[in-house]
Amino acid sequence: MKAEFVARTGRRLSRIKIGYVVAFFFLFYLAIGVTRHLLFHSGGWDLGIFDQTIWQYSHLQIAYNSVRGVSLLLADHFHPVLMSFAALYWIWSSPIMLILAQAFLVAIAAFPIYRLAQRKLRNQSLALPIAFAYLGFWGILAAVAFDFHPIVLVVPLLAFAYYFLETDRQWAMLVMLALMLLVEEDAILMVIGFGIYLLAFRKKRRLGIAVCVVSAGWFVLVVSRIMPSLRPDSAGYAYWQHYSYIGPSMGSAALKLVTHPWLVIQYLFWPPGKLLTMFLLLLPFCFLPLLAPFSVVILPYFAERFLSDFPLHWSPYAHYNAAFSVVFAIAAIEALAWLERRGRLSERASPREPGRRFVLNPAHLATVFVIVALGAILLRGAWFAKENPLSSIETAESGYKVLAAIPADAFVVAQNAAVPHLSHRPDVYLYAGDYFRNEESCKTDYELYKLYNERDIVSEADYIVLNDRLDSFPLWPEEITQAVECLKQDGRFICHDYGQGWFLFERKPPPG
Repeated sequence: MKAEFVARTGRRLSRIKIGYVVAFFFLFYLAIGVTRHLLFHSGGWDLGIFDQTIWQYSHLQIAYNSVRGVSLLLADHFHPVLMSFAALYWIWSSPIMLILAQAFLVAIAAFPIYRLAQRKLRNQSLALPIAFAYLGFWGILAAVAFDFHPIVLVVPLLAFAYYFLETDRQWAMLVMLALMLLVEEDAILMVIGFGIYLLAFRKKRRLGIAVCVVSAGWFVLVVSRIMPSLRPDSAGYAYWQHYSYIGPSMGSAALKLVTHPWLVIQYLFWPPGKLLTMFLLLLPFCFLPLLAPFSVVILPYFAERFLSDFPLHWSPYAHYNAAFSVVFAIAAIEALAWLERRGRLSERASPREPGRRFVLNPAHLATVFVIVALGAILLRGAWFAKENPLSSIETAESGYKVLAAIPADAFVVAQNAAVPHLSHRPDVYLYAGDYFRNEESCKTDYELYKLYNERDIVSEADYIVLNDRLDSFPLWPEEITQAVECLKQDGRFICHDYGQGWFLFERKPPPG
């Protein structure tokens, strides 16, 4: 009876049109991002950073990013593909356009995943559950709830690159890989992995070597020449500091890991929190990616993330985990196709039959895919409801009154939650107290360390916006409360209390 119910459920799922599922998740992702932003739960780090730069691109400017403190945002991470997003701001100049674009691009990647499952698997009932597992992958949900980040752009590009490979459209595949080279230096590592896959597993030796050589050369050029030249005060690629415990340079670190291979295991799997993240990455696809050659694509990116000494790079809650979604979804399809060829995937076979001990039932797998994805969605929904209670609406209403009182050309210092609502101006700075004056806090943010030590941003501000009820990154809420009390006593500013925790400090006009 139970088996019949599972099989019937699988058949019903297979009849649902993928277009409806993609449309639903697009609206779901969009609702999460837009609601968070409208209720002041988005952040200047990173939405405000990217919004200010793309707003500048839309005005045909490549200018100073005051939120991040860099003369060019390309010097922080190399993502020239974001210049194309300026066209969205010609339609409507708002950070909501970035949230909308991200939701669309993440959702649309389910189409090639679904078509690949249909193409490669004889059992068509698995196609939609695999697409559903991708759409409900907790790394994707974490990225959607993180406002906006360029690394998510690799998801549709990689999905379509593999689809074009399968359909013998080599030039279209190369276009997708070329665009990935422009997403971010981290994404280049996945292109290198794709080249290794072509070389080792798809019998495309020349093409694989070409992709590996070009992408590896581009990566070295970007991190050792282009980005350091855009940060003239730096001593090289700033983010290498997260790996300096291995070696002072990429060459010395690589040599150390090659000559001491046991250190690779130690660095990759310790502390134990890394093992938890690895487990959670594989769980939504029933650990099937471990059987598939396509998983090799993610290995360079996996090494970069898990060798870092920065916990957010390998945290279960990090938006960086979105990149694993498409690789593992495609790898799961490859693994299922391999199991089908070996007779290890059948609805009729019983696991108890002699010689068939490892036969998997597609209906059972489809059910697991859907249940795990639904669990991740429900958990994210519960977290979302907790973060965005009905009381947030009143707080947001007061916040918009604060925004309306600030002139468009004013010099503003604002708390993290208010920055993405104020970033369409050349001078908006993150209120960070003394955080960036501490050299230890600025391991990769030396421009901010220099900025906040050379200038008193608060003294220069025309307006200061604070609310200790909202996200106070990089400070604790009580530090915001202390700052409010100090500014109330500062004779240079007029304090406007808008209620719901909102305080707007306006610089007094000069005498006369």
